[in-house]
Amino acid sequence: MSLLEDLMLELPKGYSFTPVELTQIQLAQSQLDDVARLEQVLESEGHTVSGHAGQTRLNAAFSELRQSRHEASRQIEIIRRGMLTVDKPAKAGTRYTHSASRIRA
Repeated sequence: MSLLEDLMLELPKGYSFTPVELTQIQLAQSQLDDVARLEQVLESEGHTVSGHAGQTRLNAAFSELRQSRHEASRQIEIIRRGMLTVDKPAKAGTRYTHSASRIRA
């Protein structure tokens, strides 16, 4: 199941994603895809590799995976926080609310 499908299940009644939020979801999904690829690299190469002088060192994919997981989690939290925020319209009769401002981190 994709991130968008997961989030759609959590949507409050009457809420729909703005174009800005959909872009944020797409970026978070890309980050999750990167996490999956990095996990495959670590599974095939292991957590330690040989350095240029023959020493054992931590696989660079290990720290990149940690950072990617953190960033994906942060992006998803921003999206979920926005889903819980109920904004008033910026002006009477306008279509969009202040959703773009609540996405910024």
